[in-house]
Amino acid sequence: MKHIIVAIPAYNNSVKLATCVSLIRDCAILMTGGYEVEILDSISGAEIDTIRNKMVSYLAAHPTATDLVMVDDDVCWSDNGLLRLLAAKIDCDRDIIGGLYPKRADPIEYPFLPEFDDGGNFLYDPDNQLLRCEHVPSGFMRVPKGTAQSLIAADGVREYAAVYNTVEPKGHPCYSFFEKHWSFNETTGEQYRSSEDVSFCKLVKSNGGMVYAHPDFSMGHIGDKLFLGSKLRGNSSGCHNEVAS
Repeated sequence: MKHIIVAIPAYNNSVKLATCVSLIRDCAILMTGGYEVEILDSISGAEIDTIRNKMVSYLAAHPTATDLVMVDDDVCWSDNGLLRLLAAKIDCDRDIIGGLYPKRADPIEYPFLPEFDDGGNFLYDPDNQLLRCEHVPSGFMRVPKGTAQSLIAADGVREYAAVYNTVEPKGHPCYSFFEKHWSFNETTGEQYRSSEDVSFCKLVKSNGGMVYAHPDFSMGHIGDKLFLGSKLRGNSSGCHNEVAS
């Protein structure tokens, strides 16, 4: 039996209704199909990188779990997106994969950076037909346990003394998988500060892994309204022009 951890960083102890509907639908199918689904909703705090560090560290030390899927409390998806992430053919000792949800603003943009072929088109892996990326957001991301453990074994992350609240799972090492990323633009002479999502994806790639996005389901991001994205294949007219790093 596969043991899947669905981790929700519910900072204010609430989850949007559309997120719940997407989760209930897909988790019911998983459990009917023989999966053990563990909902991890006790890790919270004001710093999202700290929350994600604790989630992936919990996965790395878990005796039976095979995968962690981080699900932000304000995203939703179509076409059994959670099942598609878990079924994707990736290297479970090196790779990660995520779904693409839009930013909470108009016009629709996506916080990811794809790889491109020589013609300037999105680059799809010929072995699994997944979109190859430099980085994807962590709000709907599958991390296999083997990937987390290989990052630790390669000395790609640092163990640190984490501070836990009274209900968070503890008793295992905590590692800094996610940190803010600094870069310098030699052309402009300016420094840039990127999100913890970018640094984690860079860490995976520096360890020989691939960062993928699944192109066959669409996602929404809930703010003052529901911002709807589109599939990269199928109903994706114009989507290729909506890339945001």
